[in-house]
Amino acid sequence: MSSTTIQSASGTPLADSIRRKVRLHVTAYSMLLGIVLSTVVLCQSDKICELQVEAAFNPVNLTIKNNSADHQHHSAMRGVESKETHFELEVITPAFQGKSQVKRHREIYDLLAAEMAPGLVHALQLHTRTPEEDERYRAREQAKQEAAAPR
Repeated sequence: MSSTTIQSASGTPLADSIRRKVRLHVTAYSMLLGIVLSTVVLCQSDKICELQVEAAFNPVNLTIKNNSADHQHHSAMRGVESKETHFELEVITPAFQGKSQVKRHREIYDLLAAEMAPGLVHALQLHTRTPEEDERYRAREQAKQEAAAPR
């Protein structure tokens, strides 16, 4: 079962139905043209990323955070038409088993190449783990928080 967290997603049956239909169309365009048409993408980058990553990796957890507002004042963002330019993805999937971090990141960058085209997504921060690695990571993070808590 896949768990997805997206700030703007509603999770209603209608939204899920629309997502499935968009996924089919995006996959078809990607396969036929090798790109995702930018007219569909400019204000939907997080949703397109979600659909592509879900289809390719079947993650048990996928979190997409749009950090664009934190970077809109940067000089590199002047003149960029898209207002969705900076994203952070956490992808937890068994598909990463036995693969290095570099290989995992390359696979995601290859998958999202059309999104990373000039003028679209400018920065992508990736956190890629298997479910087992994620359990260990979360246990370490919790231990850090407990150690830092006032006594």
